[in-house]
Amino acid sequence: MNNSRTKKILILTATVFVVLLILNLVWLVFIKMETKKVLELKQAAETELQQNYSLIGTQKRVQGLRDRNNKLEKIFVARSEVVSFIERIEKLALTSGANLSIQAVDVKDFDDETFGSIDLIFAVTGQWSEVSTFLKKIENLPYYAAINSFKLETTLLSDADWSADFSVSVLTK
Repeated sequence: MNNSRTKKILILTATVFVVLLILNLVWLVFIKMETKKVLELKQAAETELQQNYSLIGTQKRVQGLRDRNNKLEKIFVARSEVVSFIERIEKLALTSGANLSIQAVDVKDFDDETFGSIDLIFAVTGQWSEVSTFLKKIENLPYYAAINSFKLETTLLSDADWSADFSVSVLTK
């Protein structure tokens, strides 16, 4: 009887071992399939993330170009603002305390694809501090300008005898 019982235990143990082995193999196949799905999801997420980074980079570049365009827009005097630009020059002289005499204004207007210009010839007189303050304010204007000629004179008899003659061109759009 002992022999029959040992056979039963051995058969039962072998059966349990085979069942566990089959379950282990099924489990490994399941894990392998799930791992493959996770890797596919990870790859899809990484691809989408790269596309988002690319989109964010493109958006930043577009914003940078817009900012540069806005800065460029501000360095030209709009053709509709020529009179207000000249009035601004007059106000700069007034706030500096200098006397301004605009001798000539020539507005050269070109078509929509090219730039025009405002050519100004003016004279400034006053004390050195007034004339130099006006010069600094002209220099700090945000517009693209070229000084075509400049002449600074004094009689050296008094501080009030300074004069500056300018010829300036400012681009318009």
